[in-house]
Amino acid sequence: MNNKLISKSKKSFTNTIIILSGIVLFSFFTYLLYNNFKPKNEYDETLKIIGFVVLVSVILYCIYYLINQKVISIYENHFEVKRLFQTKKHLFSEFKTHYSKKIKGKYNSWTEYYFILNTDEKLTLIDSEYSNFYDFYSIIRKNIKVNNELNSKLLQPNFLKYSIICGIITGSLIYFSSYFYDFKRIENNDFAYITSELKNEIRIIKGSKGKKHFELELTSQPNFEFKISGRSYNSIGNDNDFVKAFNKGDEIIIGIEKEEYEKKISKIKKLNLLDKYFKFSTIQVKQLKDKKGIFFIDLKEVNRLKTQNNYIAIALFSFFGLLFLYLTIGNYRTHIKSINKIKN
Repeated sequence: MNNKLISKSKKSFTNTIIILSGIVLFSFFTYLLYNNFKPKNEYDETLKIIGFVVLVSVILYCIYYLINQKVISIYENHFEVKRLFQTKKHLFSEFKTHYSKKIKGKYNSWTEYYFILNTDEKLTLIDSEYSNFYDFYSIIRKNIKVNNELNSKLLQPNFLKYSIICGIITGSLIYFSSYFYDFKRIENNDFAYITSELKNEIRIIKGSKGKKHFELELTSQPNFEFKISGRSYNSIGNDNDFVKAFNKGDEIIIGIEKEEYEKKISKIKKLNLLDKYFKFSTIQVKQLKDKKGIFFIDLKEVNRLKTQNNYIAIALFSFFGLLFLYLTIGNYRTHIKSINKIKN
């Protein structure tokens, strides 16, 4: 009698379709990366390999998740949890309580059900993973008693964890705010200059959220794309006039950060990982002039925008820093109160 199967879980068809769609989608991304991303240098080649590995890893994880999903078999006095390489048998008497939590995601919601063994091990089941979840769950629920006192402790928010997280965020906000305490005026002699002919016409590129930037290529530096964006882009008066000022083959002089010049052009300094694999091929242009020595980026406007952005950033970081500091202290105080309440 004890070995008679009463109920068995069935995988959710919707959940399976979502996972399979993810596998197809990431396989398509892998195909696009392999065929369309043409590396210009060894660093781009490494970045392509990293992207390929990440996408394949996501595909493999989805496949593993799909075939390793828990299969629940219910018997009279116990139930079994089967996975790809493991089967566990649990007597109903081995559990001391069970409870559930509603989880709200950005686009959907689900409920997680927790079963606490006498050893304090936790077994978790998710309702959205099964098409007949409540059929077999109702049998488990009838055979496992609920310990309300234990559940109240288990469901109590972990205020210490929240306090630590808020404290880390506070420290991070204070650290990153220090980057905006820079009010030194930018001058033309702050840059290193490269003289070359234009390989192609200057292009106006429209990016995300309607933001635009200029892109240009130099015959003497074929491994790089030079980009005018952000404050430098906004400091150029008229886009069309600027583009028409230079033609393919014209001599052009561009100014870039001295550190970037020493890392990528003269190679005096070593590249860090970020420079190597994420932004090696793109160089930000800070100043630009023609062979007559006429400057096209208005540094007065660049400095004005820089100061304005710094004040805004400092104000925002300070506000959120104080907010998370308040949350850090508040959560820690609540944690101390909850400990004292349990002790008493």
